[in-house]
Amino acid sequence: MSLNAFSDARVRPDGAGSDDQLPDTFPALEPVLTHVRRALERLPDTLLYHDIHHTLRDVFPSAMLLAEREGCGPRERSLVGAAALFHDVGYLDRYKANEPLGAARARQVLPRFGFSDEDLDLIADMILATAVPQQPRSHLARILCDADLAHLGTDRFFLQSERLRLELSYQGVESNLRAWHESNLRFLDGHSFHTATAQAVWQPGKDRNRALVEELLGR
Repeated sequence: MSLNAFSDARVRPDGAGSDDQLPDTFPALEPVLTHVRRALERLPDTLLYHDIHHTLRDVFPSAMLLAEREGCGPRERSLVGAAALFHDVGYLDRYKANEPLGAARARQVLPRFGFSDEDLDLIADMILATAVPQQPRSHLARILCDADLAHLGTDRFFLQSERLRLELSYQGVESNLRAWHESNLRFLDGHSFHTATAQAVWQPGKDRNRALVEELLGR
């Protein structure tokens, strides 16, 4: 399966992901996926962007295939996958600055699934790196950060952007469309994909999306 096809996969009703089996990982991710899916089902309905589908349909499959294409072995793929699954679990506790809470939940839960203290440190580092502006310090963190914002380079950019705008309105952050497009342009200009794979696959789409935003602004 191609990277674009994998990252566009949709979660089946049982939450198992695409029709392809998960890549080989150690520890196994299937029970972690089940646990996180049940947890994310409790997210508030006001999270129109950071919902269960953002994690299971977008970030997790993109992170898994990025890890594979970036040459990660089974253990590293497992760490990336676990971090992807837990990266937004902190939204169960609060909206702002929730990454430390997601990392804390990962530290609490993942030992029962065979993850070591060293694994937990790496997973927490990845989750913390996804806070915007992203500041990944390791190859694995760069993979997760790219997966988290992969939509910037896909044809789902404007759909996801509008979902985020509406989500923020529930948090008291109102933006008219022109102001929102301006903020999108600034965000796109300030963002860079960190891995060679993401740069090759998603940067062209990101450039197209940026050009479309400029058109909407009449530039």
